[in-house]
This record gives sequence, C-alpha cells and structure tokens, in this order.
Amino acid sequence: MEKEMTGGPERPRRRQALLGCGLLVLLLLLCGSSVWLAGRWWNDREQTASAAPTQVAATTTAEATAAATATATSTVTDTAPGEVYPGRIAFVTGNGQVGSVTADGQEMRMLSAEERFYLFPAWSPDGTQLAVIGSSSEGAGVFLLPDEEAATATPLYESEENAPIYLYWAPDGERVSFIAQREDSLGLYLAPADGSEASRLLTTGQPFYWDWSAEGERLLIHTGGGAAGARLTFVEIGQRPEGDNLAAPGFFQAPGISRDGGYVAFASVDEAESRWLVVASQADETVHRTPHRGAVAFSWSPTRDEVAFISPEFGDRRPLLDYHGPLRLLDAASGEARLLVEDWVLAFFWAPDGERIAYFTLEGEGGRSLEAAAPGRFARRGKGQNAQQGPLQLELWVVDVASGERNRLLTFQPTDLFLRQFLPFFDQYALSHRLWSPDSRALVLPVQEGRAETIYMVPADGQEIRPVAEGEMAFWSGQ
Repeated sequence: MEKEMTGGPERPRRRQALLGCGLLVLLLLLCGSSVWLAGRWWNDREQTASAAPTQVAATTTAEATAAATATATSTVTDTAPGEVYPGRIAFVTGNGQVGSVTADGQEMRMLSAEERFYLFPAWSPDGTQLAVIGSSSEGAGVFLLPDEEAATATPLYESEENAPIYLYWAPDGERVSFIAQREDSLGLYLAPADGSEASRLLTTGQPFYWDWSAEGERLLIHTGGGAAGARLTFVEIGQRPEGDNLAAPGFFQAPGISRDGGYVAFASVDEAESRWLVVASQADETVHRTPHRGAVAFSWSPTRDEVAFISPEFGDRRPLLDYHGPLRLLDAASGEARLLVEDWVLAFFWAPDGERIAYFTLEGEGGRSLEAAAPGRFARRGKGQNAQQGPLQLELWVVDVASGERNRLLTFQPTDLFLRQFLPFFDQYALSHRLWSPDSRALVLPVQEGRAETIYMVPADGQEIRPVAEGEMAFWSGQ
C-alpha cells in the first residue's frame, strides 16, 4: 500500500476527485481502441423532465408494440414485500455511499461512512462482502466492505496519484484484480482479499481488458486495442514473462474464456485486414472464425460453449468502428452462427442459467429508427437536444435463447453512470458486476427520474417492477 489515507473532504470534492480520475482514464481508453464511443454515450444528468419508468406488459415480439402500459411508483418508501428473490442488491447513493438491500426493499443496510466517496461495488463470489473503489481528498483506493451495517473498510490498495478505475474478483474469492493509472499506461494489480499483503503489479498496458480462468490461476489479457504492439495473451499468476500473443488483436474490448476453460474468444485482423471473431479450442488446434463488420463485443454463455455477440450489419451505413448491431449466437464446437435478435442492440447480459439474455436498445423499434443518424447523435441528446427529443430513453428486453421469443419489459431513462461508464464497457463489466438475480428471474436497474435516481427491481416475466432504494448504480450478488 502506498499510503494510508485519513480524514474526509466535502462531498463535492470527493465526487470530483474520483469521477475526474475515472473519466480521464476512460477517455484515454476510448482514445486507444474505442474513441468512437465517446461521442455516443453523453447524457445530461441535469434533465428534469423525465417521468417514472414505463413498464410494458410482458408480451411476445408480435404483441410488444400494442402492449398496455402501467406507470411504476417512484416512491421508495412505498415498496411492499413481495415475491422472495435470493441474494442481495448493492447500491451506491448519489453522495457516494454503499448500501445493500433485498429485492423487496427490506433489510436495508448502509455499509459505508462518509469519509470516502465510493463507486462500482462488486460482490465477492460468496456474497458476504464487496470490493469497491473509494476516493477522498488525499487519494483513491480499493477497499473491502463486509455486508454489515456501518462496516469497517479494509484497504487493499491506496494511492495519492494512481487512482484505480475498475476491479474484478478472482473466481475463488481469494484475490481482487484491478487496474489503476500509472504515468504512461494502466497497471494490472492483484491484492489478497484478506488484506494480509500489499497489492502487486502484474503487467501494464492501455487500454486494458481481461478475463479470469475458472480455476483462478491465470488471466487472458487484451491491451493496446488493435494498434501495433497490442497484446492478447495469458498471464500466469506468479509467473513471468507472459505468454506469446494468441493472434494479432482486432477490433474488440474484453476477451473471454468459456465456462470450463475449453475455449477462448477474441477478435483478430488478418494480413488482408479482414476482421474476424475467433473461437479457439484450448484442447486442440480447432479454430472457428466468423467475419464481422466494424468492432465486435461478445460474452460466453454461463452454461454452454456458446458465445453471444453484437456487431454492425454488413451493408449498412453506420460507422465502421461501432460494435452496436444485431445479436447473434456462435456455437463453439461447430462454428455455426445464428441470428437471435435483429434489432440494433447496445449491450446485453446473460442470465445465470443461460436460458435468457437481457439486452438494451434505444427507445423505438429496437433503435432502428436512428439507423441513419450521425455518429454524434447521443451527444446531441444531451445539452444540445431540442425539446421534441427529450431525454434519452432505453428499452430493456429479454430474449429466450432457445425459442428466440423476446419480451419488452421496460422503457426508462438511465442514470448518468450507467449510460456513460457502464454500458460502453458492458462486455468487461458483465464479467464482474451482475444485473441479474442469482435465480435468473429478475434484474436490477438504476433509473433517472427527474433529479432523483432510483434503483428498480425488474422481474423478467413482466410482473410489476418495484423501487428498492435511492441510488445511481446497483448490482446483484451471485448467491
């Protein structure tokens, strides 16, 4: 640990320090391999005209446009106990404090004190504690908070200058990996979860994405985007140097390891500059390649050797570096791909049971109404928007992987953090921060309602949504 921090500044200074560092590094990341996201994901958090989220009665795809709607209550204190869902929901309030609550809004605990401003809590695999990024006037760090009222924060890393910006638990819960700023790059660090030893630097690079192997003994890293000197390789815990590049990295962000480690997924570019989504077997030399246009974002099924991915449709006129597009599934054994959702998908998340996928589109025809819009359209929906456009709205859908039947559950205005820092990097956050309940029956979402920010529990079967807490970001525990 570089320095122990004490004391606490005024709230605006804490927020400015942490968000300032985080947004600076996010900007650097975007400039590396995905600068195209910067103009798309801007939304003015001072909007005051939005109403409560509109819940759409769960319908089949054909019925979705004619569904009756009902407005969800936005009064958190009116939440009534309902159906029991397992696990707990961690949330961050507008003043940077961490709490946890059950899905019916009961048994609320405020874990943190106000000496720091916190962001992006990640549940440990056993659901007993949270790793969280914290900031004060004296610097920033990674801390552990037990899921207890007024918990004592255990520092895993602290620095006055090199702020952490993202963290990711090892599968066994014994270590926390995270990236932090350095003078000319980002550093990937490991820290023991019991705080018994100082964190240690594994490697550096920028931008930086990674996935843990199931046994927690190595990481698949992708650094440098698709530029010269980019890396796509395994890093063995406790061993150096790193392995050779698996391929010339292409236009993607987070790499992926299948549930049992039998396959890896990444994107590559060949000598003819063709772009490929690649699934490679770790048992033999079998490799399946699927062409993609622009960039590609993907995620492994938690239960099968199947990759879901999005990329722009061939033949359309959207920017070449965009990964938004139809949602497809790629079978790792056969290499066959099939279309699951033809809409313009912004981000998606597998349910833990692998039976359904939640995904987001812009409001109106799955985003296709904006098909011909210019690259800066999201930016213009912020401060420069006109009165007719109104605040940016997203639609939440759930699709059945086997049948392809999909239901539109909710139309809502997302919070600023969700829109600008979470969704653009959804493929990495999907590995570490859960929106789905452990039993795959509901999701948790942060919603902007005028100046208020509310956490909603959204049943996947279309039952009534419920507000559970006030906050700007929330994640469900894994058990």
